[in-house]
Amino acid sequence: MPAFNSYDLENNYSWTRTLKDDLKLSGEPDGSEFDNKEGNEMLYMINKLMKNLNVTRVLDGQKLERMLTLYPANYRTQAHVEKWVIDNWGRYDAHA
Repeated sequence: MPAFNSYDLENNYSWTRTLKDDLKLSGEPDGSEFDNKEGNEMLYMINKLMKNLNVTRVLDGQKLERMLTLYPANYRTQAHVEKWVIDNWGRYDAHA
């Protein structure tokens, strides 16, 4: 599956984390706090979710990007945010 890349993103992000040095950006989503303002963390979550949802289109990745900016404030960890997105994937209107 092709990766969703930074040029596919619709919004602007901070790019302070490096992929090779940050354990939050590898493995499976976990109890680490999710930062939806950080570009590499957004790309990590979008690509993980695309794989878990078995979707491949850039439009699907952009829908995920929008969902990752709208999740409820009480969902703070990568694992909680991932679960919320998966649970709400079919209900979310990509054009809202």
